[in-house]
Amino acid sequence: MSEIKVVIVEDKPEELAHLKKMLAENTLADFQVIKELNSKQEAVTYFNSNSTTDLIFMDIQLPDGLSFDIFNQVDLKIPIIFTSSYEHYALQAIKLNGVDYLLKPVNEADLNGAITNFLKTRQQSKGFELEEIRAIVSSFMPKSYKSSFLVNYKHKMLLIDVSKVAYFYVKEKGTYLVTATGEEYLLDYYLDQLEEELDPTKFYRINRQYLIAKSAIRSIENYFNGRLLITVSPKIKDEVILSRKKVTDFKNWADQ
Repeated sequence: MSEIKVVIVEDKPEELAHLKKMLAENTLADFQVIKELNSKQEAVTYFNSNSTTDLIFMDIQLPDGLSFDIFNQVDLKIPIIFTSSYEHYALQAIKLNGVDYLLKPVNEADLNGAITNFLKTRQQSKGFELEEIRAIVSSFMPKSYKSSFLVNYKHKMLLIDVSKVAYFYVKEKGTYLVTATGEEYLLDYYLDQLEEELDPTKFYRINRQYLIAKSAIRSIENYFNGRLLITVSPKIKDEVILSRKKVTDFKNWADQ
């Protein structure tokens, strides 16, 4: 079994000790931790003068910033397994070119999966290009959602903060924004566009006509045939019915 030289970039002592213990006990390969780094700047300094590493375990959030910034200062062509406490919805674009992701606290099954991916890639002698790594790590960056709307009102324009929005609805091919205090404004958006540009943890597409804010929901009632009746404020004239096939997804969203 060949020895694999590992560098760990991690600022939390308990996480570092946990990972080192798991690597020492791992039976897939013989790992030797040759360096421990606990900041972005330490990593930049080290990797600019050392290139003998076989594998890097790198935390994303470091005391002096995100580890993504390291790639702007170092031409790293070493396989990297990222570690972080990010939520699951941000983790799905990481399986590329042997670069993997581990959610903290790291467990044995996930670690073995990441190591297996690394070993397969190593056997194929596949290179890790800087642009490929940058493309991967960019998927970790938090998505920027729309924070305000510029709307026309009489002979002027108003800036409406998203936090003030109760819901959006479609009527006669127009899309309207309704605030928590009941004002309505016509928007130059389709509902599909709004669904893409708004934070999905705060807004939910009830049906083809309504996109509602979680903060606007006042009651949720069981309805006929396994559907739900949603009541929001300001009140909507028509009944807002959630189809049976969307009930489970809606409950998961509402219970976050």
